[in-house]
Amino acid sequence: MKNYFSKFLPKNRAQKLSENDILFRKNISDIVGYNIHDLEIFKEAFSLKSSSKITSKKNYERLEF
Repeated sequence: MKNYFSKFLPKNRAQKLSENDILFRKNISDIVGYNIHDLEIFKEAFSLKSSSKITSKKNYERLEF
């Protein structure tokens, strides 16, 4: 019976995050007001984007709520 249920029940998929990721998640959760489950979306939204390969200027994109 245990083998039968183990096929259908989801496994515990606890994320092991670095200290920077934990701090980032905490800060974003404080701003947004709820717990963040998908950290990659917010990382991509706040990542450093290069505006052009020719110029050395950088464009920081920001997430707007």
